[in-house]
Amino acid sequence: VFESKKLVAKHYEHPDPKQPKVFISELKVEECSPDLQDIVAKLASQVDAEKLSGSAFLHGGRLWDLSFADYQTLAKESEYASWLAAHGYGANHFTVSVNQLNQHDEVKQVNDHLRQAGFVINESGGEVKG
Repeated sequence: VFESKKLVAKHYEHPDPKQPKVFISELKVEECSPDLQDIVAKLASQVDAEKLSGSAFLHGGRLWDLSFADYQTLAKESEYASWLAAHGYGANHFTVSVNQLNQHDEVKQVNDHLRQAGFVINESGGEVKG
């Protein structure tokens, strides 16, 4: 539980350490402001339930219309709410198991390599997490 961000999170791990690990977080909307709750309800009301029956919704983008004003309202309160509202149900981010890399031994080396390749590293909460 991440109280300050109003999140509940679950971690799933396969017995084989080389398999991906999954971390799923849920925004506790009921603990958010009435403005955020109203926007979430408005967006959710636009979703066609039939589009959720397969897995395509996970990589198909937004299933609702979002105004810039609503996005800004969400972003002021929750980066998680605004990200989901803007991008849809897909994965928010991915991580790398540095221990399984051949080319780099440390997270800083990986981050430097990614920066040189043009990627932006999210430094919110610290560049290295975990």
